[in-house]
Amino acid sequence: MVKQVHLLLLMILMYSSAFTQNYNRPVPATFPPYEFELIESVPGTYQATSPFKWGVINPTNYMGLLDENGYLVWWTGAPNPQNDLKYDHFHGHFTFIDVSPSLGVQFKTLSSDMVLLDSVSSQLDEVEDNHEFVVAENGNQLFLSRSDTVMDLSQYMFNDLQGVEFTSLRSINVQEIDPLGNVVFHWRASDHIHPDQFIDGFYYNQFDFDFVHANSINEDWDGNLLVSFRHLDAVYKIHRTTGEVIWKLGGKQSDFSFPNDSVGFSGQHAARRTVNGTIGMFDNSCIKPEPKSRAIEYALDTVNWTATKVFEHFPEDSLFSWATGSYQLDDPELRSIGWGSGFGPAPNATILNGDGEVISRLTYSDSIVSYRTWVGELPFEFPRPEITCADSGVFMTLTAQSGFDHYLWSSGEFTQTITVADTGDYMVWVNYGIGALGSLPFHVSDLNSACDPMGINNYQNVRRSDLDGSYDLLGRPIPDLPRGNMNIDVQGQGLRVIRP
Repeated sequence: MVKQVHLLLLMILMYSSAFTQNYNRPVPATFPPYEFELIESVPGTYQATSPFKWGVINPTNYMGLLDENGYLVWWTGAPNPQNDLKYDHFHGHFTFIDVSPSLGVQFKTLSSDMVLLDSVSSQLDEVEDNHEFVVAENGNQLFLSRSDTVMDLSQYMFNDLQGVEFTSLRSINVQEIDPLGNVVFHWRASDHIHPDQFIDGFYYNQFDFDFVHANSINEDWDGNLLVSFRHLDAVYKIHRTTGEVIWKLGGKQSDFSFPNDSVGFSGQHAARRTVNGTIGMFDNSCIKPEPKSRAIEYALDTVNWTATKVFEHFPEDSLFSWATGSYQLDDPELRSIGWGSGFGPAPNATILNGDGEVISRLTYSDSIVSYRTWVGELPFEFPRPEITCADSGVFMTLTAQSGFDHYLWSSGEFTQTITVADTGDYMVWVNYGIGALGSLPFHVSDLNSACDPMGINNYQNVRRSDLDGSYDLLGRPIPDLPRGNMNIDVQGQGLRVIRP
């Protein structure tokens, strides 16, 4: 039986040196460095991130999974864009989007051991769009694609510019493909939305007019689709069979009024139905008098046609994120916000608890951004490689578990065994699937006692489902564990920090 035990003040003082938080997490030399501010740890949760350097031609792109304490469990890198890594609980696999220089956009799935399972692309004569990929509950794959057409827009004005007769119109489309590769649903934005719904302030180009700019697709609770259109400042609900527009949230012709959010949202990303039944999104706030990005949720009333703001979160410092970003609420106790193109020192990602309180912040160096972030518990544990320590009396060594072809230490070495040269946290990553799997951190606080068993390396991941409750040292139940305190859980003779 696993019990979570609340430490008394005396024990906190006794072990404070062993469990001191270190916000600067060890990373491989090639992975973007980051700071992880941990306020409250949620056992068994992982955070997916896909950092790259904004504004650089052909930057190296990364995908990574961080554990509940912000340590890099798994990562991969490529010279081409890779993003939107997330876990699909319904089907039991990971998905991500890969933009290959030779093959174009590929929508891929990974097994729990990070091995490639499948890769799909457009089955029509259309170019894939790299903004969204989801696997529907029925196993069909949903993604965005692009087709172009010419339209006479000479009777319309866009950003105070007269439209031209032969405007090249970019239509962003929705494709749904079944497991056999058949296209079972195809929806063209240009067939259902007129360019006069375009919001002035976004980019107008007569030679390539991206008038809707879709950036997310999600199944609604009735099986129909929610599609976010950035350049319309609107979310559309689309009938999964007929393609008819069921309703429009936001934009020039919104079906909903906003009784307590008069400014509304603009340039939004990642609109979806939350576990609470609301519509949540990342509001970039692009075309507003005083743009300030936020996470936002609305409760929709389709009788009175109102969208009532029921939750919003701004960062502590004012932040304007012009592009990208995400908001996720799949677990009532976890809200995940990816701040998109908001540069440091603002955070790249923030996790909130069910009360809307910040429990962690992930911050890369300035100009490093992540398209989205995902947070959730996994139904399995990664077989993280173990590190053992040896002390010869002259020097100390760390040795990674055998059985792997490649080793990469946070200190830069590529060998299985390294000599301890300095204090700090040590991690090693080994080949695993299409990337590398990381060990638990081994903390060295004193070179004269590097093999002290009270180091951080004794920490083990614990899923929330493994915990049967909270207790004090006399075995009495604690109904509400105080936030922000240091706590451990006990199993047999082991001690494991779970909420530092």
